[in-house]
Amino acid sequence: MSDDDHPVIRALRETGTLQPRDLNYLLKHGRSYEGTPLPPGTETWGPGKCVVASQVLKERHGWKIVTGWALLPPSVTDLAVPIWHRWNSRDDEHALDGVFPDPERSSYFGLGAGHGARMIEMLGGPRPSGRRSILTGLEPGAFARRLERSFRL
Repeated sequence: MSDDDHPVIRALRETGTLQPRDLNYLLKHGRSYEGTPLPPGTETWGPGKCVVASQVLKERHGWKIVTGWALLPPSVTDLAVPIWHRWNSRDDEHALDGVFPDPERSSYFGLGAGHGARMIEMLGGPRPSGRRSILTGLEPGAFARRLERSFRL
């Protein structure tokens, strides 16, 4: 599958989450990551805690932090809604996710270190579709609470 056909890229395009120039940047500098289960005994966190989880896993295990977008696994939702997310990687190929259940069934596309300023710019810009991002316009913690309810299967 080409990066252009990746489920996260398709979802970003279809939802208008990113401006075309930001999507092009992500395609040029980012990459697909394959979700993989965490090693046994690795601590996990609840929804909305990806920044904390990725930082702690970096400190404890030396895993790189990756920032990008992901699609929740089918065990949570069948909707292809791209969510800004952070995860870790040991090898720049596999996503080690301390938050999502079933990471091996999730889709990930992200940028490694060195793209932080550009990522902030991507998140702050207006949406080409005029639609609001899933992460804006919510009362603090509302999205995380909805995910928390979804994770309780």
